[in-house]
Amino acid sequence: MGVRVREKPQLVMKAKEKITWIALLVVGVLIYGSHSILLNLCKVDGKIPFQSTSVVVMIEAVKLVLSLMMYFGATHQPPSPMVNQRSKDHQSWTWVNSLLYAMPAVLYGINNNIIVHVPDHMDPASSQVLGNMKIVTTAVFYRLIFKKKFAWRQWFAVSLLVFAGMCYSGAEVQQSSTGSHNTREVFVTFTGILLMAVYCVVSGAAGITTEFILKWHSQSSLHLQNLHLYLYGVTFNLVAFYYSTWGSSDVRFFDGYSTWTFVIIISQAVIGLIMSVIMKHGSNILRLFVISCAMVVNTVLSKLVFSLQPGIDFWLAFVLVLLALYLYYNQKS
Repeated sequence: MGVRVREKPQLVMKAKEKITWIALLVVGVLIYGSHSILLNLCKVDGKIPFQSTSVVVMIEAVKLVLSLMMYFGATHQPPSPMVNQRSKDHQSWTWVNSLLYAMPAVLYGINNNIIVHVPDHMDPASSQVLGNMKIVTTAVFYRLIFKKKFAWRQWFAVSLLVFAGMCYSGAEVQQSSTGSHNTREVFVTFTGILLMAVYCVVSGAAGITTEFILKWHSQSSLHLQNLHLYLYGVTFNLVAFYYSTWGSSDVRFFDGYSTWTFVIIISQAVIGLIMSVIMKHGSNILRLFVISCAMVVNTVLSKLVFSLQPGIDFWLAFVLVLLALYLYYNQKS
């Protein structure tokens, strides 16, 4: 009886941890898959009506406030080396340590502003498919920084993703003089490809940099680490907002905001916190799994919301991406 009593709480904790991880991954997939849909719902006359830098500032600010609440809320928890370590955190942190978080903050700021303009140059499903190219850049950075060795099947999967992206993009590139498209159509402009290429490179660098820093300070509270990261994020994006609107007296911070805009802000703040947990206690590979699975969610939502009718080239790329994901995450030799 004594043995069962001691083992039962451990089993319960393991079950709770699994449920928590599954819940985080499912929520992450749903939010990530719906992002481009929400951006398209914000459009007015085919254009994004708000300043991208303004929305990114709001996202970073919400993440900062939530992290602050969770950090100070942890002090009311029972003493635990994994929960209540404020005094240990303050003793180990310096300004030099804090400055490290400026790098991923700048990279995320660049990416968050790029992705806002992507819907002007491609449909939601296409952006999700081409966005999976970030698995290539992340794999390369992961290999260089963490010295992670990949099996031949995983490298083949990466090559397959490259082929899928090139095949799909080449078939769907369209030159548009008007810049407006029907959301029911599958379209990709040349500018869209360039934006997505920069996005994928910066995304891979940002993810690997963040994981490296979070794990380098592995004994520090994740909430405290997020506070440093998001404080820089708010600062840099505020500077970017005022720089982009300098000389435009008629531009206000909340111009173009709608209910969908605030939904984007809240959802992106939540996914940001989820990704920080994944990179702190998991890896960028698990993060890519969430991003890749979101493609399925995005395609389903595109059909339901916009009645999108993808052509055979889209489905070819879709199948190739799924095959690549299977090969990449299958650990069997």
